[in-house]
Amino acid sequence: MLSSSRLQDVCLVSWPSAPLTERLVRNALSPLHIPITVSTSTPHSKLIQWSSYDHIDHELTHLHRQDVLASSYTFRKALIRKHFLSRCLHSYLTKHPTSLLKAASPKSFEVEISFADELDEMWTDDLWDLGEALESSQSWWILKPGMSDRGMGIRLFNSKVSLQAIFEEFELSDSEDDGDAQGDGGTAVVTSQLRHFVIQEYISNPLLMDPSEVPIDGSPKPSELHGRKFHLRAYCVASGALQVYLYDRILALFSSVPYADPVENEEDGPIDLTPHLTNTSLQAHKGEEGVRLFDELIGCQILSSSVSATFTAEDYTEIISQIVDILGATFKAALENPVHFQPLPNAFELYGIDFLVAYTAAPLPGISKYQVKLLEINAEPAIELTGLRLTWILEDLFVSIRKVCVDPFLKQEQEEVNPLFMSDATPTRKRSKWDGDDDEDGGANFRVPPPKRRPKLRQSTKAVDSPPEKAVPSASTRPNHSIYVPPRTRHPPILPARSVYCYERLNQIEEGSYGVVYRARDKQSGDIVALKKLKLDEEKNGFPITALREVYALMSCRHENVVGIREVVVGDTLTQVFVVMDFIEHDLKSLLTVMPSPFLQSETKTLMLQLLSAVGHCHSNWILHRDLKTSNLLMNNRGTIKVADFGLARRYGDPVGVGGLTQLVVTLWYRAPEILLGASTYSTAIDMWSVGCIFAELLLKEPLFQAKGEIELLSMIFQLLGPPTHGSWPEYSLLPLAKTLTLPSPQPHQFRQKFQYMTTAGIDLLMSLLTYDPARRITAEEALQHPYFTESPLPKHPDLFGSFPSAAAGEKPRRKPFDSPSAPARAADYKLLMDFDIP
Repeated sequence: MLSSSRLQDVCLVSWPSAPLTERLVRNALSPLHIPITVSTSTPHSKLIQWSSYDHIDHELTHLHRQDVLASSYTFRKALIRKHFLSRCLHSYLTKHPTSLLKAASPKSFEVEISFADELDEMWTDDLWDLGEALESSQSWWILKPGMSDRGMGIRLFNSKVSLQAIFEEFELSDSEDDGDAQGDGGTAVVTSQLRHFVIQEYISNPLLMDPSEVPIDGSPKPSELHGRKFHLRAYCVASGALQVYLYDRILALFSSVPYADPVENEEDGPIDLTPHLTNTSLQAHKGEEGVRLFDELIGCQILSSSVSATFTAEDYTEIISQIVDILGATFKAALENPVHFQPLPNAFELYGIDFLVAYTAAPLPGISKYQVKLLEINAEPAIELTGLRLTWILEDLFVSIRKVCVDPFLKQEQEEVNPLFMSDATPTRKRSKWDGDDDEDGGANFRVPPPKRRPKLRQSTKAVDSPPEKAVPSASTRPNHSIYVPPRTRHPPILPARSVYCYERLNQIEEGSYGVVYRARDKQSGDIVALKKLKLDEEKNGFPITALREVYALMSCRHENVVGIREVVVGDTLTQVFVVMDFIEHDLKSLLTVMPSPFLQSETKTLMLQLLSAVGHCHSNWILHRDLKTSNLLMNNRGTIKVADFGLARRYGDPVGVGGLTQLVVTLWYRAPEILLGASTYSTAIDMWSVGCIFAELLLKEPLFQAKGEIELLSMIFQLLGPPTHGSWPEYSLLPLAKTLTLPSPQPHQFRQKFQYMTTAGIDLLMSLLTYDPARRITAEEALQHPYFTESPLPKHPDLFGSFPSAAAGEKPRRKPFDSPSAPARAADYKLLMDFDIP
């Protein structure tokens, strides 16, 4: 433990590239009288790391959560990287299509490109929809590099040709080593350093005002007004795991010249971005001319249309309310991506969030004339661009962060604060608010300001009455992790991997295409585990993608009928990597081989219910297994089965890679007919076909389709189900390989002849699983409710199953099971579950 009653609390403050931030942090901490250090090695009781991301000891933050507080989360790419944010929102909207983020986030496309000539292939695949939009409406789009900031690399285009020219321009600038090319307005970018770009739909109806209506130097208002585009910069703080607070002083950052609709340059030169870019870092010569408080604009003229209108206090309140809702939904979306956003109970972080307000003078009934759009989220925002006039806002902001995040940590108790969003409770109001005691130096009360023309620089410290709301749980009852993220004790993200020598090898279980599985004993706890050694000796492309898929899928699909992953351990060399999983005594395929007779009907029902429950759980987490078979179903001596071997698994809710979904999935005997016929897009139905084959194998005690090749397998399927017709499979004729086959003459199915002792309900369930049309194939959730499981005999309790000697434990010589084909080999060109880079 780091704590000691004789040691002082210490604060690490280090902002070498942001002197203003360092000054604000030191001023905010001054009332606490805590020694400030530049090294984490200083002896201390509690350590506060309020520093830039690169100067925080993240391992220390994870190891000592009671004694160390950090000003940044370790994993938060889902928010702060433009291309990661785009994927995060797309994934969330796939699962929650009615979310307000659908209207609040501009339509986006992601591009991973290194050279301009790569665009030719993208127009037929990743950018097909964008190409259709460009050709049909000549709409305008904005290109943003995924990792650049302060306006670098931003371009406008409205055609395929213009986008091609932009990337050729980047290549030319790169080859000439000319990052300051003329005419780029400070937005040059080096393409060799960036590969990820985001293309967003350009918002063509922005809210326009003239900042000169709010003079900052005492000059009179101009007689003629010119509408200028602006975006809103809001500051929010995420605290713990997870509460989100929105600071009520929001900035309006204006472009340097009046707005004009984008127009293509007739001389094929770059489009003038000056009327469209509102980033103040590109307007250093203008000083504070383009910076206003958002509530200072109340009473200004709206210049977006010819219809005269005034921006009112009610309009201001409506926009703030939309910002609050969007912010809460965005963090919820990030929490559903635990790989790239992992909030910690002993961390907090300041974000600068940019919004653009679209304006429609005469909207449809029931639709607001203001539509707030989320642009991007920045960690360690460039607060120095606020300017000297509004520096007091930053001082209030950092004092507020100290009150909400630092003070409770030092007191070891959670104050009664009112966050905008909490992960373990639904907020009961939409207004954001910063609550806290009066500061020692007469600080401000942090709340959404009352509507007025010009706010004073300091608010009264008088207490503000607030409506009753749900009580915030105390620190002792609140879980130490987000409910949206699995507990980190299960997969610590930062702890070093243990050595494989922590385990004692007992015997080899089996060897597969991608690894060798051993039975081993944990020397510390005595637990018996399964060690899967990955085959890396001949791996030429780094860590095998199948192993990454398996680890990610197992972490995402924790369930009582899915094999549990414990950790990843390493040996002496880089090629010795082992995945540690729960040891299960049998696999179902070997067990069927040594059993004298098939499972009883009651036992089959129990096994099927467990299998369907596991598959349904995977599908509800947007994971396709893609290799379900009896050898991948493990069974213990207590009658419980667990789905294993997720090496071919894939997340199916995100955009697929180049060429669609691979057809090299599912072991041949369990492969669905749509894959056999060349389908490049498929869904959960392929897993349900495999479940049907497993069901039949449990009944017959041997595989249903023991074919030597794909043609023979199709022939067997046609013989059992009858050949497909337009009525049984309307999309059959559209499959790529359908025209290469000559179908046999129509004949009825042979299910009753094949399964003579099955009940009518059992035959119906089997036929529902082995249905030609994937759209009509039963889902796991529907199958769990099938009448087959409620008729006599009822499913047997797992505890009543008989036990068998475990060949995996060396208790009995292994009898060679059916000589079935192995899983399809991995194709090198197909990507991981998502295009995310797993850290």
